[in-house]
Amino acid sequence: MYGYGLLADQSAARRIGLEIVEAYAIAGAGTQIVKHLMGRSRPYRDEGYLLFAGPILRNSRHSFPSGDVTVAFTLSSVLAAEAKSAPVTILLYGLASMTAFQRLHRDQHWLSDVLGGAAWGTAVGLGVVHMHRKGRTRNVSLVVRPDGVGVNVGL
Repeated sequence: MYGYGLLADQSAARRIGLEIVEAYAIAGAGTQIVKHLMGRSRPYRDEGYLLFAGPILRNSRHSFPSGDVTVAFTLSSVLAAEAKSAPVTILLYGLASMTAFQRLHRDQHWLSDVLGGAAWGTAVGLGVVHMHRKGRTRNVSLVVRPDGVGVNVGL
């Protein structure tokens, strides 16, 4: 989206692309920190939904919150807020909800995992859009370099 905005000289597309990258970076970092600290056992391990092992690096103990659901709801929230259309919003959140259902169906997450990921992703996505609308992100910029893409945040 950001690249399209650069090529087509569309400031709105650049802004939305930047919002998506920022929201994904914040939501993804938060999700990974919580996953590693909580150490919640995944359903397929048959250890119960109350087992939290604490800080751990094994994927089979990274159930809470769902990263896939966090990403789906983060993206849906940014795009829905920018689209300002009820049918588009319903479609986007419907697609994100399908991700949540799939994670439950595949026995990868508990219901609270997907609800936590949905809440976190939605809050971050809407929060980033809100901050951009209020003009409070003057010190945030997208950086494209030969070795990768990043976000600079000035404190």
